[in-house]
Amino acid sequence: SRDIQVLSLPRILRVDDDWLETSSTEALHRWRWRQVNQIGITSDFIFVHIGVCPALYIPKRDFPSEQSFIEFGKTLLELKEKNKDQPIGV
Repeated sequence: SRDIQVLSLPRILRVDDDWLETSSTEALHRWRWRQVNQIGITSDFIFVHIGVCPALYIPKRDFPSEQSFIEFGKTLLELKEKNKDQPIGV
């Protein structure tokens, strides 16, 4: 029950050339792009598969338009590809 409450909290997602980060009032998670195994874009969600962790999902309803949802998904794919060979410890 408590886990469901924590997972249901509003989250902030930040991305840049070095990190994929998600945070809420209860948790902060940061991953280097080399840790991202796969990014899937469906009609309603973006799924980010990271290591052995469960998938991070980003719902389309969090975006002001379908176009911004698609553009964000493409940005994630570009950042993953661009930074997939980050050296360890950077």
